[in-house]
Amino acid sequence: MPRTRQLGLELTGLAGQIAALEARLLPDNGGWGHSENTRVSDEEIVTGVLTTLSVGPSAEEVLSWLAEVEQAVRRNHKNLEDFESIPRQVHVSWTGGKIDTNNSTICAQWIVSL
Repeated sequence: MPRTRQLGLELTGLAGQIAALEARLLPDNGGWGHSENTRVSDEEIVTGVLTTLSVGPSAEEVLSWLAEVEQAVRRNHKNLEDFESIPRQVHVSWTGGKIDTNNSTICAQWIVSL
C-alpha cells in the first residue's frame, strides 16, 4: 500500500477517534431559557437549544415538544390564534440528550391571568 494512502487511512481513523472523544466530553444534560415575557419564535427556541454546548435534543424533538405544548394549551383556549406570537417565557431542559418534560415550561402571562 502506498505511504500516502496509509497516512490517509490513519488520518481518517484519528478523525473518528477525535469526534468520539469530543462527544464524550460534552455533558448530556442542560437547558436553555428565554426569561423575558416577550415574543420568541419557535425558530429562536430551536436555535437556542441547538447552540447550547451539550449533547441535547434535536431540532425535530424541540419542535415536537413545542407542538405538544401548543396542542395542550389549545384544548383549554380554543380561540387561540397564533401561539408563537404570544409573549412567553420558555425553559427547555434535557437529560440524557432528551427533553425533560417535567422541567421544561412555557409560561404566557395572558393564559395565567384568564
